[in-house]
Amino acid sequence: MTDYKAIHGKNVLHVASDLDNAEGEGEIWFNTTSSDFKTITKVAGSWSTGGNVNTARYYHGAVGTKDASLTFGGTILPYPTVQNLSEEYDGSSWAEGNNLNTARVTSGFGIQTAAFAVGGNENPPSTTEVESYNGTSWTEGTAMNTAGDWLALAGTTSAGLAFASAVGPTINETESWNGSAWTEVADLSSTVSYRGGAGTNTAALAFGGGAYVDNTESWNGTAWSEVSDLNTARAIPGGFGIQTAALCFTGQLPSPYTTTVVEHFDGTSWTEIADTSTDRLGTGAGTCGTTAGGLAVAGSTYPAATNAVEEWEFNTTVVAGAWASGGDINTARANLGGAGTQTAGLIAGGVSPSYVAIAETYDGSSWTEVGDLNQARSKMGDVGSQTAALVFGGKNPPVSGGFDLVESYNGTAWTEIADLTTGKSSGGAAGTSSTSALHFGGHSGTAYVATNEEWNGTSWTEVADLNVAKSMLGGGLGTTTAALAAGGHDGSSSLATNESWNGTSWTEVNNVNRAVDECETAGTQTAGMIMAGSPYSALTEEFDGISWTEVADMSTGRQGGGGAGPTSTLAMFIGGNTSPGVVVSTEEWTKAQNVEIITD
Repeated sequence: MTDYKAIHGKNVLHVASDLDNAEGEGEIWFNTTSSDFKTITKVAGSWSTGGNVNTARYYHGAVGTKDASLTFGGTILPYPTVQNLSEEYDGSSWAEGNNLNTARVTSGFGIQTAAFAVGGNENPPSTTEVESYNGTSWTEGTAMNTAGDWLALAGTTSAGLAFASAVGPTINETESWNGSAWTEVADLSSTVSYRGGAGTNTAALAFGGGAYVDNTESWNGTAWSEVSDLNTARAIPGGFGIQTAALCFTGQLPSPYTTTVVEHFDGTSWTEIADTSTDRLGTGAGTCGTTAGGLAVAGSTYPAATNAVEEWEFNTTVVAGAWASGGDINTARANLGGAGTQTAGLIAGGVSPSYVAIAETYDGSSWTEVGDLNQARSKMGDVGSQTAALVFGGKNPPVSGGFDLVESYNGTAWTEIADLTTGKSSGGAAGTSSTSALHFGGHSGTAYVATNEEWNGTSWTEVADLNVAKSMLGGGLGTTTAALAAGGHDGSSSLATNESWNGTSWTEVNNVNRAVDECETAGTQTAGMIMAGSPYSALTEEFDGISWTEVADMSTGRQGGGGAGPTSTLAMFIGGNTSPGVVVSTEEWTKAQNVEIITD
């Protein structure tokens, strides 16, 4: 008999359920490469009944998460009676809020407390109007360059994308939002109206639309290209998620007129999964969820409008990740700098209990002492690799107010280079190399600061401040053009606040689930993690670009450690404080990678 390896080229390390029983709606089978094996588990997504909106509608905007969403505008019967109503969802019921300034059919992106209503149709005409929501009221914002109706959208209020107008000469046009202005960018390959959308400003999807097409296009930040088609051609579908994990649901068919069909995109192809309970079209257009959880909000069951809401839950355990013990460092310490990867790591400085300049490198199993920093210190920023790293700022009590000192490591020795503009400690850091970094927040003297500096490989320049002055950030996520500042301390209490950087300005986005400082971070702006933190926490949370989810705990609760790992799939927490003192232990985080869908 042919075995699994003969068919798929890999052995089976673990099976959550028998492959022969992989049948029935809503089932996806993932396999994850691990040496010569694949870990296989069944993932069942499902829809359940949520709280009804107060006013039945369709062609409306909807943004946020499964438990904190916002819907606005749209049309009610008799068509086309446009409206300006706005409602907020708390996970169980909707409450009416302040209305849009202009009644219209519209689309949206953002979260419940920071959203945009973009373009639309005021019955008639199509409009360029954009309104901004701050959690309380709507304000007219910067208009688009070209009027667009029932646009497909991706991204956030600081970095958005609008494309594929439903009508007029602008059907294949794309406009990009950078937090302050709209810019026309490359057109879609196909002139198709009434599309669904998902993703971010630099990695988006456009799918379905028009006269019932199955076309899908992928955006890389510069251009659109055609990728795998939907299995069921449709117009006016709902959609949410990211470019490599998106959902397309419901929509319009030639016959029967509406559909319940749902498909999942893994970055390569679409797979049909669990149907919605209610067939409909024109559910809220925008960014109302992720593939882990989201909403289908109201819509038209034709010829009637509905107020029904369905909640999507996409359960998976294989990609949740796990912590394992790594090699101990040679010198126990806390508040150290960390850079590099899980198999090529670097740490420097810290408190042990005195301030130290000691540096060590990691080969995936053991740590080796290398050349010391020029200045013993703790709580500095850090970026880079094992052979090309940067540490900046920090503290050592003889120096008042925090260091402005910056040191560069070349794999052998540390060299002092251009100073920070402002000396500080305990700030956040983001960047992918020793030639490109951000340093934000922190302590300067006795003050908690919001200052933000950018390193271009030669010098530091002050750029836009954080919205909230905070310190003890324990790290940062992302790059100099796409970063997060999560958690921290404002001098009176730990914070759950989370801010997103688009290269120009900071925008408040969904909070971490817990107030935390002296934590560590890893990953990117749309795939990040936050780990440990005060007081001696073992908790780990992951960020998918919209919301935070608690995942596997560390073995030992601690705070003030060092971190390494540029991704949220392979990271480390090194040293740190436990009660009663500093430790030498390293924990390694591994999350399933190379996820595929097995379709046979």
